[in-house]
Amino acid sequence: MHPDRRKLLTLAVALSASRAFAQKPTKSSPAPWPRAASVPGGVARVPLGAGDAAPQAWLGEQRVLVMREREGWAAWVGIALAEKAGSVLTLTVQYPNNARAPRTIKVGAKSYASQRLKVQPDKVEVKAMAMLMEGGFGADIDFVAKELVKAGVSPSPDRRVFRTY
Repeated sequence: MHPDRRKLLTLAVALSASRAFAQKPTKSSPAPWPRAASVPGGVARVPLGAGDAAPQAWLGEQRVLVMREREGWAAWVGIALAEKAGSVLTLTVQYPNNARAPRTIKVGAKSYASQRLKVQPDKVEVKAMAMLMEGGFGADIDFVAKELVKAGVSPSPDRRVFRTY
């Protein structure tokens, strides 16, 4: 490649990259981080204070994300969807000087959109479905499928249950 052409290509790439980074985000641009929401299925933001070195944080045995922010450091903690509203999670923080401090996260309430379907009773095996919903078989879905087949009900691959004729 000719040296002048190489310089021209390098300049073009640098110029286009600088324009891409110089553009201001628009209102339609997504936020760079999730919105903090200490609710089941949400993400909690826990401020950890200022400092030069990053602290480490754990929720139980699981290490959580710690990021530098303008004010200092913050931990971002995912809250399980199964977590009950009103429960309190304890975050253990270890600072660079080896000092440990607990931080608490109070889980708030949130109601998610749900869909309810009404199915005619003759289209589904109600007894087997009731046992499945009540947890009568536990978490063993293969056992549930075998029991439903014994009862004359065929579970589909997506785990919906339909009556066989």
